[in-house]
Amino acid sequence: MEKFLNIMIEKILPDQSEKFFSAEDSEMWKQLVDKNNNLTRSATCLLVFRLIQSLLSPCRISSKILQDVENTKNVSKKFYSLRESRDAFLIKCTNETDLNEKVSIKLAKESSVSPYIFIVGSLNQAQAFIVNFENITYKFHSLTKAIDICFKAYTLFNIAYPEACSSVWDIINRVFYKLPDDNTNTKPSTYLLINEIRTAMEQ
Repeated sequence: MEKFLNIMIEKILPDQSEKFFSAEDSEMWKQLVDKNNNLTRSATCLLVFRLIQSLLSPCRISSKILQDVENTKNVSKKFYSLRESRDAFLIKCTNETDLNEKVSIKLAKESSVSPYIFIVGSLNQAQAFIVNFENITYKFHSLTKAIDICFKAYTLFNIAYPEACSSVWDIINRVFYKLPDDNTNTKPSTYLLINEIRTAMEQ
């Protein structure tokens, strides 16, 4: 992970920083490159992954809506915003009470909840990283560990990645774990970024 973070900060992100359109992106980028910030490893990792999502085009998914009307199928297409993509990958919570409320909201919306990562505290000063799966919470003080456990839960139980942030999980798999992947919906922009990261890491 250390080599990956260094490559992202020193090579990949600077080369594509023109894609950081929002004030939030610019602020995160400034925090990463400011040597006086003394960011923790988890804070650095978090900022890198949030900026990675800025490099990817909006996530488009196709969901078939079956209707028994004249034996036809209507197809709807949805585009996720950058905010939706980021919130699908990691959900921010101000404190434990906020965490419990957001977990309850997730459970109310979804009959079967996929593994999710929650951060308790601010982006730069996280108190804990929580992986919630089937209403069981696992607490970590490292984002890297939370990502590892969450990814392994997806893999072990053969659960599809959340569509809004599937590109990030594709990158995590193909760069770090290199497991066989039957996903045929990976976008060209994601493949290009994966290949760029792999090439840089092999040098």
